[in-house]
Amino acid sequence: MRTKGAIEIEIEVEGAITSRVRGKLQEIGKMAAEELGAAGRVLRIIVLPRAELKRIKKEFFPFQSSCDDVLSFGEEEQGDFPHPEYSLRPAGEVYLSREILSENKERAFRLLVHGILHLFGYHHTEKRDILMMQKKEQELWERILSSGLM
Repeated sequence: MRTKGAIEIEIEVEGAITSRVRGKLQEIGKMAAEELGAAGRVLRIIVLPRAELKRIKKEFFPFQSSCDDVLSFGEEEQGDFPHPEYSLRPAGEVYLSREILSENKERAFRLLVHGILHLFGYHHTEKRDILMMQKKEQELWERILSSGLM
């Protein structure tokens, strides 16, 4: 039985990643989501080839020229569609490229934190928003580092 404050992390991978990397995604995702108040929610982390991420980005964010290694889809993008497969309310989905996990794991884990921040209302459209997001991202990253996860 889940506690009221439980956070569920689901990881879906196209291709292969090590169990160690999967575990880090799980723990870092959980720590960041907990810090942002995701009690009673489920967060999905999806690892795909970079080419697939680019295709999804082009479809959903055609005018965005930022990084091709992370995408976030929050609850608002999912609308009121019911999710009977979840016993908890969805927090959203973060998509990471499989290649960034191979090329630079630390960068990949930071991008995961960045993507989770987007799910909880942080954005980088205005200078003020950018500064707030950078500050929160750094705070979360320092907590992750001090926890021994990295």
